[in-house]
Amino acid sequence: MLIEPEVINDLSSERRQAIMKRSMEKISVFEDMFKICLDISKRGDEVALEHYEKFKEDITRNDFVVTRDEIDRAYDSTSSKLVEKLHFAKENIEKFHAAQREREMWSVEISPGILAGRIVRPLDRVGCYFTGRRASYPSTVLMTCIPAKVAGVKQIIGCIPPNEGMVANNVTLMQLTS
Repeated sequence: MLIEPEVINDLSSERRQAIMKRSMEKISVFEDMFKICLDISKRGDEVALEHYEKFKEDITRNDFVVTRDEIDRAYDSTSSKLVEKLHFAKENIEKFHAAQREREMWSVEISPGILAGRIVRPLDRVGCYFTGRRASYPSTVLMTCIPAKVAGVKQIIGCIPPNEGMVANNVTLMQLTS
């Protein structure tokens, strides 16, 4: 399900009031997330398996890994025009981040025999979270993975919250190969 944008001037006063009230609520998820993280540190993948049983009763660890077939099906079910636009965005993002790269290393002698400088080394591995379900934005994949790839990160691991049946958004899945 996609969230449809709403034009503020077109909203009824009740709808506008509901949105404004919601935006002023104090929402804190720290304690809940802290408990979940503690549980994961103690029990590992079992926590995720229990949580996602609501989407798939016979869930296994393999359901957490996206396959090449799933990505191919995602491409097949997406309009070629959208695929073209996403590739265009990918190229622009790559160009922008490549232009930001500096020299890998530089140094300057600040006093006789004393050098100061910088060495740039990419991380070996990064983890990226991509929004999913009702708020699925393929641009999140592009804007997190491409800068890491351009920086030289060797392994990029992504997480996408799935929909029913442990299926992720097709357009988001397509970006995993970008």
